[in-house]
Formats: sequence, C-alpha cells, structure tokens
Amino acid sequence: PYPEPAHPNASTLTADEMARQRTKWASWLGETDPSGGVVGTFEGADYYEYGVYRPTENSIMRSLNTDRFNLPGREAMIAGFYRSANALAPLRNTATRATRFTRLSVELADLGAAKGLSRPQLRWYVDGREARHARGRTSVLPAALGVPADRRTHKVTATVVDTTTAVRSHAVRNLTSNSATWTIGR
Repeated sequence: PYPEPAHPNASTLTADEMARQRTKWASWLGETDPSGGVVGTFEGADYYEYGVYRPTENSIMRSLNTDRFNLPGREAMIAGFYRSANALAPLRNTATRATRFTRLSVELADLGAAKGLSRPQLRWYVDGREARHARGRTSVLPAALGVPADRRTHKVTATVVDTTTAVRSHAVRNLTSNSATWTIGR
C-alpha cells in the first residue's frame, strides 16, 4: 500500500525479510508472546487488510478482548518512556563542580523493582574508570571513589542502565542508559 510504515508495530516486510534486514521486531520473531501465540508477521495492520503486517495474531492494540500488549509493543512503550524521562536524576550538588568531600547523590527512577521487574544498574566512574566498590550506591564522596588529592581536576560520572529483558533492540537499549557528571577540583 505504501512505503515501510514508521510505526514500530506495522511493517510491509515478511518475517524472512525482516530477519534478513534486522529491522522492526526481528529480534522477537519466534518468541512466545504474552498476548498468546508467537511473534511473527500477521497480515492486517495500520488500517490495511492486506500487505501490512503486525507482530502477533492478537494484542490489546488489535482488540479489547485481551489485556496484554505484545512483546514488540512493550519494547516500543519502553522506548517512548525513555524518550521523555531518565532513569537517573542528580539530587544534591547538581552543580557541575564539586570537591573531593562534596557528597554526590542521585535518585533512580522506580522501574517496578518491588514488583519483580528490572532493577537498573548504577555504576560510578572516576576519569572513565569504574569504582566497582560503589556499584548500586546512590550517594558517594568522590574521595571514597578514589579521586586523588592532587591539583588536577577529575570527572566523576554516575551511569545507570535499565537491564530489562523487555528490550532487545540496540537502539532502544541505548535510550535506557543515562548519566550525570561532576568536575572535581581541590
């Protein structure tokens, strides 16, 4: 009917074409889907009866007799969330300059860890090298991270990555990571 749709849940490509091109929901092809059935290419999408495919036979995006989003639809929603919000927010001392003894704190977004969903990985870096002993801590002192007491300036970065298994696309995975950086001086 027209060129490849921009929507993440509609394609003019068959499953074989999609797998060869590694596009759209190719990484989900063949997976058992919570909406029932298997992820593939099912004709009838984007208001076309023929020539445009959807990822599953049924999902909440197709009919109201289910309460389930399909796997590619979940991934698309996660991408949308991350385009609008971050999983990491600096709390105190958000000024970009600090000292070795300025407490640096961040807050992680609640991604449903209490419900058994993904827990984001928080890591701290000094001049690009990870301070492994500080993994998961939301508040640190640069001195405790290993920032040396010299006259040079150093960069401290807190980075969070949402490791949810609901994301397989590299482009979406890149959206699930963000960071905050401070310059540490004497």
